[in-house]
Amino acid sequence: MKIEILVPDYSPEGSLMLAREANSKLTSRLEATLDEVLISGNPEGLRTLGTALLALAGPTVPSHFHIHMDQRNGWLAPGSIDLIIEVMKDDPSYSQS
Repeated sequence: MKIEILVPDYSPEGSLMLAREANSKLTSRLEATLDEVLISGNPEGLRTLGTALLALAGPTVPSHFHIHMDQRNGWLAPGSIDLIIEVMKDDPSYSQS
């Protein structure tokens, strides 16, 4: 399978212009008994999440830049727990050694 997507660039003003696919649905919840976070979504929601992750991994995105995914900004469905996803480039514990 081959899917082509447009990954947004980080702007010099300090932002990523992320867009959600039409009909995108994502939920996140804490499975407390298992110490796990479960992220569920329809295909559109999962592609949207993938695009956001690829954008965060872009070469010009500075370390510690992060995005908030929550109900208030429309990324997640009602009842979901908020997610903050951060890129770490200058922390040695995240290095590629």
